Amino acid sequence: MKKEHNGDAPKDYELGNLFKGGSKKVFEDFFDDDTNKKYFPDVKGIDFYHKIRCGLLHQAQTKGKWRLVRTGKFWDADRMSINRDEFSERLRECFDGYLRQLDECAWDDPVWKSARKKIWWLTRTS
Repeated sequence: MKKEHNGDAPKDYELGNLFKGGSKKVFEDFFDDDTNKKYFPDVKGIDFYHKIRCGLLHQAQTKGKWRLVRTGKFWDADRMSINRDEFSERLRECFDGYLRQLDECAWDDPVWKSARKKIWWLTRTS
């Protein structure tokens, strides 16, 4: 299945300026969001994007001397490490909170509108 262009999307599912600023901005916004800060209080989105996400995605390793560790603090900027198990657990808690939010809000709430748009686009990517 090929990825559809915005012109093929129903009006409510058009992407518009969704990724204005690129994927780096998405990570900065995510880790800077007040709701997500309770799960990731010390994480700097820009550091995570460049040193963890891009490194793992493009080179299968972290960058800038950052390390994924099995023990130690969740996010340790001084030692340049992130506890992989703790990060995974916090990400799961964050996602569970998002699911609760969907469960508690009305179908026409902006949270549900965004979720429907994302699901629509996911069904169209290969």
